[in-house]
Amino acid sequence: MNSALRSHGWLSITTALIIAGVIAGILVRLPFLEKAIANGVLSSLLAIGMLVITLYFSIEQLPELMELESPFRLAILVVMILALGIGISWGSTYMSVRKYLRIKTDLLYT
Repeated sequence: MNSALRSHGWLSITTALIIAGVIAGILVRLPFLEKAIANGVLSSLLAIGMLVITLYFSIEQLPELMELESPFRLAILVVMILALGIGISWGSTYMSVRKYLRIKTDLLYT
């Protein structure tokens, strides 16, 4: 697992920040969490786009579905997808960075 992280640069970036004097604070986590939020937004927009395309083709095939569709429900669904996408991405990144910040430097490369 360490070799996979090392090849992507996460381990070396985190180690470099710690060596530079930034100790396990928000300054180390911030770049990773910003990237996680961006990834969450992107994945949510992709999911919303796929949902809209599916709804469009479903309504073309079954016009009766238009009666069940309400703009308010769709807006709630879009907001929920966006919140979950950002939340899951941010949460998993936060836990991962926290784990590697707590590991002693000697154990990172074993």
